[in-house]
Amino acid sequence: MLFQRTVFMKALNDITGDRTSLFMAGIVLLLSGLSVVLTHNIWNAGFLPLVITRIGWVLIVRGILSMFVPGDGIVRMIRWFKVEEFSWRYALLVLVIGTYLTWAGFTG
Repeated sequence: MLFQRTVFMKALNDITGDRTSLFMAGIVLLLSGLSVVLTHNIWNAGFLPLVITRIGWVLIVRGILSMFVPGDGIVRMIRWFKVEEFSWRYALLVLVIGTYLTWAGFTG
């Protein structure tokens, strides 16, 4: 996302343009989110468990949206969140969260 912005946007457009790919991505997101939430639904044990739990719930919501919202609706959401314009910010956010989770996993 940071270094291959055009490739990322092309892949995103390809997935949203193909209903089958969007549905399959939704299934993967939903199953990933469910696996996190069913094994780690902890809301009040500190910051790290809260981050992990929220990631699980975000994956569930994204999976359901990908499975049941038509491709045009997903495209509108992508435009509303200005993914193409702010892709580097979203990539940086994912990098920061991933770095934090990796650091916390190895140190504590």
